Amino acid sequence: MMSGIFVSSFAFLARLSALVAALGLAATGLNAASDTEAVVLAQLSPWNLDYGEDRCRLIRFFGEGDNRVVLVMEQFGLSSHFELILAGKPLRRFRRHDNVSLQMGPGFEAFERKFQRGNLGEIEPALIFGSISPVHGALEADDDPDTDDIRMLEDSYHPTGTSLKDNGAAIQWIVVSDENETVRLMTGDMAKPFAALTQCTDNLIRSWDVDPEVAASVVTPPKILNVMDVAPKIQRNYPKKAMYRGQSANIQLRLIIDESGAIENCTRIDVTEAENFTNIACKVFLEHAKFEPARDAAGNPVRTYSMQRIRYVMGG
Repeated sequence: MMSGIFVSSFAFLARLSALVAALGLAATGLNAASDTEAVVLAQLSPWNLDYGEDRCRLIRFFGEGDNRVVLVMEQFGLSSHFELILAGKPLRRFRRHDNVSLQMGPGFEAFERKFQRGNLGEIEPALIFGSISPVHGALEADDDPDTDDIRMLEDSYHPTGTSLKDNGAAIQWIVVSDENETVRLMTGDMAKPFAALTQCTDNLIRSWDVDPEVAASVVTPPKILNVMDVAPKIQRNYPKKAMYRGQSANIQLRLIIDESGAIENCTRIDVTEAENFTNIACKVFLEHAKFEPARDAAGNPVRTYSMQRIRYVMGG
């Protein structure tokens, strides 16, 4: 464990509820500053590192009272990207259909991003930004959230490119803004939190019987060769109960792919609540998907993993 970072393996929402309760008693002496341009929120809690069954999370609270905001960063494997969720009342003016500006500064430039609106347990609203990177901005296949469709992102979480932990020292704050509202979270230096998150994902990968050093050596990640064959088979099987109720969901598929490109196994991970969504996507991948194996710098095929994102989206 790193100094100043609490480690937990509790269920996420139970852990979050416990933190809210604890902070309700201990939140004294911290004031949220604001001016005409921005709501500036100071740190309220230490970083909490949550060792989940299928992901790693960094959690921190900022501000107090009605200005309280929780920041959640999630990773499902080694990557320069992470999932970002912000939740709390100061975010209620951000509208789902608008682009917002995100910046992790002062070291990185701002970029535009759309989001899904939801809740984080009892904390609302929650702005769910999906996969982002300090360096590369948003990783998104299709920014339009309002079409009846199933969309797929290829290999969003394979460890290629700059490591997340290498970028932490350049980040002291995170800003989300649009033309009417600006909220700034004073995160402090992110080097140690990102290093702790990377250590968590190393341990997570080992639990899949994959060597994180081998995974990190990959130069060319596994590549699906027949996405135009696989995607329609998933699209034709939008779960009927979810469709009837107008439900959408974000689902991650974790595939272990061997040196020949064969899929050893598939695990479904619910990124958002997905109560009425079946495991049909894994079935389709196991039966029909064909992959080019991952390769290291010498061109040798290696056994590693691939993360495939599937967004089930009902029209607005």
